[in-house]
Amino acid sequence: MTVDAPADLEAVRASYDAVADNYARMVADPGPWLRAALDAFGEQVRTVGPVLDAGCGPGWISNYLHHNGVDVSGIDLSPRMIDHARRQFPDVAFEVASVTDLRPEPQSLGGVLGWWSWFNLPREWLPKVIATMATALRPGGHDRHAPGRG
Repeated sequence: MTVDAPADLEAVRASYDAVADNYARMVADPGPWLRAALDAFGEQVRTVGPVLDAGCGPGWISNYLHHNGVDVSGIDLSPRMIDHARRQFPDVAFEVASVTDLRPEPQSLGGVLGWWSWFNLPREWLPKVIATMATALRPGGHDRHAPGRG
């Protein structure tokens, strides 16, 4: 499925680049509730296949999953966020990319995360992006996306 980029993609990228340093400090301590949610997610996907953290920001969620035995990689629209992620967590693969540009192979992923990131997409885009990610999930795969803060 092809998903054209939202018109405001560059504005979102520029906004996150501008706040990346402060945002990385703000989310450095996930707190117990989020760690518990990630532990549960990790248990569900660990044996199913690799996980894509789509909108990984400064990368701490990807790193947390990685250190809990999950094969995970992260993407983010913001080059500055990816700079933070790569610098802080060199053992995890991170790339600058938009979820709207992804074309994962069918049944190639055990899980997809869109934590605190997909709310930046226009509502009319969410079904397209979710459908694209759903086709990438292997049988038994899971997705998690949280409304949130940004």
